[in-house]
Amino acid sequence: MDPQFKNYCSKWSSEVMQIKDENERMAYFQKQLPMLLLDRSTVRSIMASMAQGRPWPDLRQSGLFANEVLLYLDSGRRFSVRVYFHPPRLHTEIHDHTSWGVSGTPLGCLSVIGYTYQGDILQGQVDLQRKYDKILSPGEVDLTRPWDDGIHQTGSADDALNVMISVYGRPGRRLYVNCFDARTGKVERTYPPRMLRRMLAREALAAYDCEAPDMHLIKQ
Repeated sequence: MDPQFKNYCSKWSSEVMQIKDENERMAYFQKQLPMLLLDRSTVRSIMASMAQGRPWPDLRQSGLFANEVLLYLDSGRRFSVRVYFHPPRLHTEIHDHTSWGVSGTPLGCLSVIGYTYQGDILQGQVDLQRKYDKILSPGEVDLTRPWDDGIHQTGSADDALNVMISVYGRPGRRLYVNCFDARTGKVERTYPPRMLRRMLAREALAAYDCEAPDMHLIKQ
């Protein structure tokens, strides 16, 4: 791990341990994250580690999104630090979160589009409406709240690659995030790859166990 980035995270872990209120933790990182975003030397070192395939950060780990890389996980799981890459003029799916998040960019223009909705998510169909559009410059941050208050998408606001660094709080008990189709309002659950693989294996195991004991003999 980059020594200066490690210093940031060690300091944050030590200080967040003393903060019990989640709203105060959000406010803490709204002040702290810009320091990292504007530290060009540290951010460049993180990018170089990834570009050169060094052991840290581990690019083999699967995040919820393909463009997501875990940089740090607090030992008490009070927060994590992650980096995301947005190709030019592209945004993520519209999605919610199970925890609060503070996000900003060290490079490029970060587009953040917030949404509200009418309808019942559990029914798998809602009517989405844009709530706000923000363009963040390097060092500026946006606060994302958990659950229905945090439905948004992030991306590149221009023809250049965008980098986003986010700090997320302790996740809630729900194991998935909701992803929304902007055109149809359809809602689908997205699970972490590791969880999804386990679920699919359970389904396959159940189907396998439902077969008649001598089914393989019949097929032969």
